[in-house]
Amino acid sequence: MALELGNQSMLVGDSVFAAKVGQAACKFALEIINEADTVPNHQARKALANTILINFALVQAAFARAVATRMTGTNPSDADINGSVRAVWNALASAMFPGSE
Repeated sequence: MALELGNQSMLVGDSVFAAKVGQAACKFALEIINEADTVPNHQARKALANTILINFALVQAAFARAVATRMTGTNPSDADINGSVRAVWNALASAMFPGSE
């Protein structure tokens, strides 16, 4: 079960959590850059990947908040964070780059 909102907010404010989310997003961004153009939503996914690689600070809060909504504990593992970054990627990409699906 997902954390209560208070614990999600605590994670969002945790600089170590935010840094781990950033590293996971950077890792996934590098994969996205090299994916086939035929992948659904590729243009938005790639635009978000470019944003992360050039200026992660621009999207850091959005990623931390989105990933925190998926956490089930206040000390998430790297696997939990990596999986959650992947899980929220398309929603954030579509929100940031609407119409590029």
